[in-house]
Amino acid sequence: NPNPTAWEGAAAASDVLVIPVPLRGTVPGMVAEMIDDLAGAVPDVLGRVLMLITEGPDDDPETEFDDVETFIRGGIAPDRFVRIPYDRLLHSGRIHYPLLQPDTRTALITAAAKVIDLLAGIDGTTESLIDTTDLHSIARPQPITHIRT
Repeated sequence: NPNPTAWEGAAAASDVLVIPVPLRGTVPGMVAEMIDDLAGAVPDVLGRVLMLITEGPDDDPETEFDDVETFIRGGIAPDRFVRIPYDRLLHSGRIHYPLLQPDTRTALITAAAKVIDLLAGIDGTTESLIDTTDLHSIARPQPITHIRT
C-alpha cells in the first residue's frame, strides 16, 4: 500500500521499518514518494528503514541502480539495502527455508543481521543510542565453530 497515511502509525511505533520494493514498473517511484511523505510526518523514520530490493519474474533489474540512487538521494543510507533474488519458493505460499536457493538464504540472513544491527542501537527506555560493543558479535551470522569456542 503506497499510501503514506497507512504507514504513519507503523513508522511512528516501530524500531525498524522494513520496506520491500519490487523492481516493477512504477512501484519504486511510488515507494520513494511514500518514504518522502513519511519522513515529513515521522522525521526520524529514515534512520530506521531497511529496504529489501526484491526481484520477481516480471521485474526490471536494469532499473535497480537508478532506483537505489533515488532512495539514497531521498535520505536512505547506502548500507540500508538488501537485494533479495527471485526464488520461486518465496512466491509459493509457505516458505521452507532449507529449500530456498543459497543466494536467497544468504540475502535473508543479511537482512536479519541488518535488522539486529538497527535494533542493537536502540535503548527502549531512553530512545537513544546505546553501546553495542557486547552485542556486536551476535549481530552478525557466524559459523557454529566460532560460537562454540
